[in-house]
Amino acid sequence: MANELLENLDRLHTTELGVIRIKKNLSLNVEN
Repeated sequence: MANELLENLDRLHTTELGVIRIKKNLSLNVEN
């Protein structure tokens, strides 16, 4: 699911900060 999010990030209407926030959240989920 995380890979699908990363592949579709360009489709989402998010700010650059939003993308960074999403990536940080994904990395935290992967570590845990």
